[in-house]
Amino acid sequence: MRLVACGECHTQFDVTHLTLDRFDCRCGATVENVRPTGIDAEVRRCRSCGASVTANAEACDYCGSAIIRDDNTLSLLCPECYARNDEQSRFCAACGVAFRPEPVPSASEELPCVKCECP
Repeated sequence: MRLVACGECHTQFDVTHLTLDRFDCRCGATVENVRPTGIDAEVRRCRSCGASVTANAEACDYCGSAIIRDDNTLSLLCPECYARNDEQSRFCAACGVAFRPEPVPSASEELPCVKCECP
């Protein structure tokens, strides 16, 4: 999966199959569809629950999930800090942001207002 986040509202979009260079977020901001360079960041969070982990932890003390440090499996880039994560991660292992991708809005669909939910 390839994620980008809106710079204004931080909504995450799955742009794995998107060919457009940019698109409009539902908040009205323009989102650039660029693949940033991933960084190898220190693992500070559990990829499953987002809890803090110690530097040498092999498993999360809170949920028991394994801490993934194998560079060969880290292909999902955090859309906020660009840290490389395992594809099955629910949270960024570096900054802790939750991965909650949404489909890219299309011009033909009418979306509800993010504040009042009216079309």
